[in-house]
Amino acid sequence: MATKSKRIFYFDALRALAIISVILIHIYTLTRGYVLSGYGVIPSFEWIYTQFIGNSFRIGVDLFLVLSGALSLGRDWTIRSFLSKRLPRIISPFLFWGIALSIILISLSYFLNYPYIKSFDAMSILTFIYNAFMAKSIGFAPYWFFWMILGT
Repeated sequence: MATKSKRIFYFDALRALAIISVILIHIYTLTRGYVLSGYGVIPSFEWIYTQFIGNSFRIGVDLFLVLSGALSLGRDWTIRSFLSKRLPRIISPFLFWGIALSIILISLSYFLNYPYIKSFDAMSILTFIYNAFMAKSIGFAPYWFFWMILGT
């Protein structure tokens, strides 16, 4: 006798839509970038169209958050059990990639004069790394989710 699956089809369909949306927004950002119209200049139809298309893909992250919340409802868990299961799996990659990206951006600034960091004294570098982990530095926007998971 076959067992009945607890999966809900429309949650899976929304998850697939969210995955496709996140992939498309990354492709859009890599190919079109964040092109801003000049202040006081009437934007062209092409600019309006590409912004509309690009921004319509941004729903993917919101869908993931809503689905995560909806699927967590009705489960018997505490904040402590939730964090104790998930935090170790999140902290290691967060620290590794945060340190790696800090080294890369500081190196680009030092050797190729990229504008990530202006001064190379110890305090400037430590401030840059601190701001990186707090998602306040250029290039570290993807880390916003870490602080959301912790509830801050």
